[in-house]
Amino acid sequence: MLSLSGVSLAFRGMPVLTDIDLELRAGEYVGLIGPNGGGKSVLLKVILGLLEPDSGTVEVFGEAPDRAAGRVAYVPQYPTFERSFPITVLDVVMMGRLANRRPFRRRSAQDFERARAALERVGMGAHEARQIGKLSGGQLQRVVIARALATDARLFLLDEPMSALDPKSQSDLYELMGELAQEHTVIVVSHDIGLIGKHVRSIGCLNQCLHYHPASEVTSEIIEATYGCPVDFVVHRHEHRVLDDHGHAHDAGHDHGTPGGGAGAGGGGPGGAP
Repeated sequence: MLSLSGVSLAFRGMPVLTDIDLELRAGEYVGLIGPNGGGKSVLLKVILGLLEPDSGTVEVFGEAPDRAAGRVAYVPQYPTFERSFPITVLDVVMMGRLANRRPFRRRSAQDFERARAALERVGMGAHEARQIGKLSGGQLQRVVIARALATDARLFLLDEPMSALDPKSQSDLYELMGELAQEHTVIVVSHDIGLIGKHVRSIGCLNQCLHYHPASEVTSEIIEATYGCPVDFVVHRHEHRVLDDHGHAHDAGHDHGTPGGGAGAGGGGPGGAP
């Protein structure tokens, strides 16, 4: 479904992606982690065809990204709507049915059925008639995910889609993405390493270079290779759980390093300090 070979991209002479190789088939469920500025959102935009790499090749379903419209669904980190616009929740989700519809064809009963089914899957079925400006941030994010589900996409790209949701809703939606990944390919960007590691089937660690692991367990070596600093410092800068060398889980959430953290605030890798 997706193939990247030797993909590199720089902005104003500063490398953002370097020699990225990745091949994904149907049924893959990938969590993409890494520090801020490490290139995660940029990589998704390259896959979508919104950014052209300086070198390397990108193929989506064996074609150039711009020829894969309608088969790729994208959920941004922060959905942007004019909140006062008089459009309902159902109208937003119905937008997901536009990509594969012929021009001027009227919306069909099947379109409405698919849209309503998508709303039910994200727990928003009772809100279809509400105006989008009346929704909370978490509810709006669910609606945007429902819009992606309403498409005929086979590849789903989600850029930190759970950031506005409560922990129970996050877990439910990760499981929903796992169901989709039985027949589709799903890539989810997340900073919550502990939670995402419970659900995805493989981990991609990106900080300019990509470390891809066909197993969801996150070890201290993986984290250090990605974030470019000792794991105890990383743990105390992010709210998540990681495994140490002995397989023990550690909670995180403090905003400071620990003795022996070594790297300090300046210890980030190529993409900047985490």
